[in-house]
Amino acid sequence: MAPGHSPGFKVIAEGIETEAQRCFLRDEGCDEGQGYLFARPMPADDFGKWLRALSTLTS
Repeated sequence: MAPGHSPGFKVIAEGIETEAQRCFLRDEGCDEGQGYLFARPMPADDFGKWLRALSTLTS
């Protein structure tokens, strides 16, 4: 169990840039992640468009 889980929190990694980093963090028990591997920073107006496009890919 990752130390962050002990009080019942989820562990979230920031700054994930490669698939190797994502796999390592997943294997170490990280619950969530964000970073350039998933999406570049974007204006708030573009986020809704990006999220809708992503949901059509995962449906």
